[in-house]
Amino acid sequence: MWNSVYSSMSVMVNCTSPAHKDMNGQKVWLDTLLTVSNYPWLHFLVLELRIQLQYNPGTVTALAGLALIHQVDGIDGDQACLAYYMQENVH
Repeated sequence: MWNSVYSSMSVMVNCTSPAHKDMNGQKVWLDTLLTVSNYPWLHFLVLELRIQLQYNPGTVTALAGLALIHQVDGIDGDQACLAYYMQENVH
């Protein structure tokens, strides 16, 4: 067991994540995303920076989710994402 700086965790399975900002934190807080499972290919898009990242199984991404619009498109296959984040009303 260990302490975590994160106050929340979400599990998303086989979901499309439309373009969005995470509205419950602060701009300087980083969200950490871990993608797992077995799928052919996937891209993590950071729209404001015009960046398209390859989002392979096992990828860990840290992102200022309130500061940047981001999205993940849907795919054929099994995909899960563990999202760790902080919420303003908890801290």
